[in-house]
Amino acid sequence: MTLVALKCPNCGGSLDLEDSREFAFCQYCGTKVMIQEEIVKQKVTIDHSEDLKNVLKLAIIAFSEHNLDKVKELADKALEMDVNCLDAMYMKIAVTKANGGDTSALLELSKQCTNNLGLFSYEDITKYLGSQVSFTYVSNGGGFKMQPVLDAVIDNNLNIKLPNGTPVSFYLSNGKHSIQMAGVSPLTAVFEVSGNSGFTVFFDRVKYQMRLSIKASTFQSPEAIAEKEANQPGAVKIKMPTEYIHAENKFDHFEIRSHIAKLGFTSTLILPPGPQTLKFVEFTKKGLFGTEKHEYQLQFEVEKGASYTVSIENSTYVIKKD
Repeated sequence: MTLVALKCPNCGGSLDLEDSREFAFCQYCGTKVMIQEEIVKQKVTIDHSEDLKNVLKLAIIAFSEHNLDKVKELADKALEMDVNCLDAMYMKIAVTKANGGDTSALLELSKQCTNNLGLFSYEDITKYLGSQVSFTYVSNGGGFKMQPVLDAVIDNNLNIKLPNGTPVSFYLSNGKHSIQMAGVSPLTAVFEVSGNSGFTVFFDRVKYQMRLSIKASTFQSPEAIAEKEANQPGAVKIKMPTEYIHAENKFDHFEIRSHIAKLGFTSTLILPPGPQTLKFVEFTKKGLFGTEKHEYQLQFEVEKGASYTVSIENSTYVIKKD
């Protein structure tokens, strides 16, 4: 009788089993283990361990080059080779974190990974991913038309696009870096990252020369940026009713935020999201030359890009989302 050391294919638990037997049951989770089949399968895994390490090393190089797409590709390849590779799972967590995704599910999966090669640890996520930085681009043309979006390159290998006035967040390692306008060699500025950092990038004109400069500013996390963007006013459409409460008088028009609107007319308004009060006025003609107005206030929840319709219910105006 010879004992062989195997791992349960289901839970990864360590098992010492007799190689003369056809099968056994895992003492941890009860899974049926086909002994000879697992001996062959796990021997193949061991034989590919060097290939797995090489893939992980390439992923670490991709981290140093800020090439997160390549890191993800290599981490996925490593997990295809060994689904229990903890190093590769931590790499996927790092890429997901860098892209602003939810890492909770991956963290739970990492607890089930039993193959730790020691090439990339949880602490290495911060080491290789770096700190969060937020960049805000501000242009001042000084009479000249400037780009609404700045195409820039960080450290000659990380391409970024910075919309004018809109913060953009990503990760950089601590230390000194350079930012350069894409395709314009002379326009380069140097900055230093030390923990989570905020920067403002300026593209402006000094006398007759264009310049690119950068200075430290307040750090804005991706969550703060997303919240700010979500709270920015946006366009909503509001359709006027198809009939009027005061139908006994000859109709003249509605007035909504100083815009004149007829029956069924759709107005586009710029409103911040959240609870809002809409005030509009129904005008009717009174007599030969007189005009009578009736004011209404409607409360509703504004969603960006949504459409609403004003209608009559129980002799009053109501507003509902389409």
